[in-house]
Amino acid sequence: MFVIEAEQKNKNEKQFFRYTNAKVFMDYKGFNNFLNLLNEGLIRYDNRLGVYGPTTKLAGKPHNHGGGL
Repeated sequence: MFVIEAEQKNKNEKQFFRYTNAKVFMDYKGFNNFLNLLNEGLIRYDNRLGVYGPTTKLAGKPHNHGGGL
């Protein structure tokens, strides 16, 4: 599992990211442990699923940028 930190900047209606830090977790303990850590509040999950807005040619269509911790 990877945890990535980034700074975000918007320019000309586009998002740009500058990655500032990354951590690699080699000893992944499984999905149940992941859920326990969520329940204990030790980690959080950010679901980055959305729908394009009405001013784009893809209006109403979903886009998925994956999840973040």
